[in-house]
Amino acid sequence: MDQFRVTEEHIKLIRHYYPFDSKRPFGNKSVGEDISRILGLKYMEDLSTNRRYIGEEYEDVLIERVLEEMPIIVMILCRNAEIQPGLYISDEYQQNWRRAD
Repeated sequence: MDQFRVTEEHIKLIRHYYPFDSKRPFGNKSVGEDISRILGLKYMEDLSTNRRYIGEEYEDVLIERVLEEMPIIVMILCRNAEIQPGLYISDEYQQNWRRAD
């Protein structure tokens, strides 16, 4: 049996996740900048090593981990979420769907 611990960070990220947009899965900037914004972590670049950091982690390591975990989060959400018949409305980009009635 596999186990996966869902964290508060996962919850924050899933609210901004667009699984069908491989170029911008978390918004309109770079993936690293979007993740840092969503999680409230500092986005830094070390010019001497040309490495970028999100909080204390290397950007590329964190992005790889997050992108590996998001499909698991989506599966957990799909299996455990609740949806009811009724009218739903979205913003102009057909994202952020919410129940109207």
